[in-house]
Amino acid sequence: VAASRANAALTALHALRYGLCAAEFQDCYAPDVVPADYVLSFCSVADAALAEMRVEERGGHESLCTAMLVPEALERIVEAVRAAVFLPLPAAAHSTVLSPVFLPRELSPSQICDPQTLSLGALTNAELQGPANVDFRGLRVPQLSMESILKRIRWKSNQELSRWVVNLGAYDGKCGRGTECYDPANCLVEEQHFHGLLLEGNASMAELMHARLHDEQLLNDVRVRAIAVTPLTVADVVLRNLPVREVDLLKIDVDSMPHDELLRRLLESGLRPKVLHTEIGPMFPPPVSYWREYDEKDPLVYTPRPELVGLNPSLARVDSVLAPFGYELLQVELYDAVWVRAEYLPAFGHVGEYNVYDKWLVGSFCNPGFLRFGENFRYGRYDYRAWAAPELPWEANSNSSPSKPHIR
Repeated sequence: VAASRANAALTALHALRYGLCAAEFQDCYAPDVVPADYVLSFCSVADAALAEMRVEERGGHESLCTAMLVPEALERIVEAVRAAVFLPLPAAAHSTVLSPVFLPRELSPSQICDPQTLSLGALTNAELQGPANVDFRGLRVPQLSMESILKRIRWKSNQELSRWVVNLGAYDGKCGRGTECYDPANCLVEEQHFHGLLLEGNASMAELMHARLHDEQLLNDVRVRAIAVTPLTVADVVLRNLPVREVDLLKIDVDSMPHDELLRRLLESGLRPKVLHTEIGPMFPPPVSYWREYDEKDPLVYTPRPELVGLNPSLARVDSVLAPFGYELLQVELYDAVWVRAEYLPAFGHVGEYNVYDKWLVGSFCNPGFLRFGENFRYGRYDYRAWAAPELPWEANSNSSPSKPHIR
């Protein structure tokens, strides 16, 4: 009976994978090709099947969803399905299942994620030495924490810190280490007592942040501002509320604004961060440059709650904006990236010898977490796995999105 259930589950997963693929790509299909009720029915069946198999939050649930989208992953997940069918793991085991640092090579076309061939020297902490840095899964990762980055700049570059950070998109002001809400700027304020200018466009979140930081009676100078910035206003807002131009960290995560333009306007205004941390669009590998021109009249995108996702520029685009100001890419952290001033790069060993593509490959594409972002399919309008094989031809249609992104 158990064997037949396992085979039935595998058959169902194959079918459900196509359904979920349709759901992820529904924006690409005309309604008469994939009707909405057809997609919803598949999603309902998927939820019911997963509930029946009782594959819970030990990584299994997300892994099964991923398997339905990635054919190569399906066979690998079969054993997990059979384990759930034959011998369910005890609840205590849920927290002990670890994910690999890199995506297994068999789950990536051309096997480019094989650790034997990856340029591991492009990582800032490939040996996992020193203070641990953890990702949203709570697992240790081979990138340096922001604290470690600033410590190397201070000691190896003999550079004094100003102990000031600027955070555009501070949310509730919490550090969130080890979760998807991790914010390196907030961590410096909360844990290391750095001074900070914390901007948040969501007034209710800003109010909560202000109340919490006020209640903690911090001795550091923390300035909370409830304001939504645009490329046209960001320089004035930041410089008017900031007592110094030489800050240690500028972090940007503003969902409704183009990060490349915010960065450019701030650097043109004279702000000189030692370190830059910003969210990127990770699906486009260097040297492909993807971005959108800022248009304050665009109602589909530039609103407090944008109807479209996909505003974040690609890694290559941000790098091209920052290079003229003297910044070098240090590391990529899945969908975030970190730049430092060029004069500080020698403090990080051989990392400077590797190009932007190598850093994207080890930090983003080969990160196991890269598989789980369904929204990237929708706004990228393609299957990102095609990028894994650089020899494959590709076409970019700049008219595929209502906001007409640039891609080259």
